[in-house]
Amino acid sequence: MAKREYYEWCNFWWENAPDLSSPRILMIGDSITNQYRGEVQKILKERSLPYLVDMTIGSRGSTDPAWTAELDYMMSAVNGYDYALVHLNNGLHAMHLTPEEYESGMRRYIEKLCAYLPNAKKALVTSTPTRDEKSLETVRKRNEIIFKLSAEYGMPVDDLFSAVDIASDPWSDGVHFKPEAVMALAEAVSGFIIKQLDS
Repeated sequence: MAKREYYEWCNFWWENAPDLSSPRILMIGDSITNQYRGEVQKILKERSLPYLVDMTIGSRGSTDPAWTAELDYMMSAVNGYDYALVHLNNGLHAMHLTPEEYESGMRRYIEKLCAYLPNAKKALVTSTPTRDEKSLETVRKRNEIIFKLSAEYGMPVDDLFSAVDIASDPWSDGVHFKPEAVMALAEAVSGFIIKQLDS
């Protein structure tokens, strides 16, 4: 079994689940994704865009087989949804992983995602900064890997690390964000998604 954190969790979300006709976006991430997903949905609706924003989030490290099993469930025919764009983030959990292990896990996941959704647009997402310096250094290294994978797989990067103003002390607890920072992230994500869908 993969080495795991004391608490492990996951959450699946389908927006307006009975609607099988509207185009959908899938966000894959963590509790930060959970903070801004709903705001992104509101922004898209306010701009009269028809996209529904679903998500699968959790605490899994990139090498944890449970993470790919959760993707299997999200993509299962029992759910029956297809996606125009996938917004993929993983980087704030399983801090014990070496950079090499983290990269190998991300590669496996990206390839499985491509197999499931060959025609969907896909974007990689940098992890957001933390207040703790040791964790922040790990996040920086993982984000370098994200840019490397972006170049290799031809996927654009939504650089959310740069969207956070560290100098403003944006955190509510050192990892999660105050409402104003959440809104800044939601605006950044919405702008990025709209640009990708229009390209």
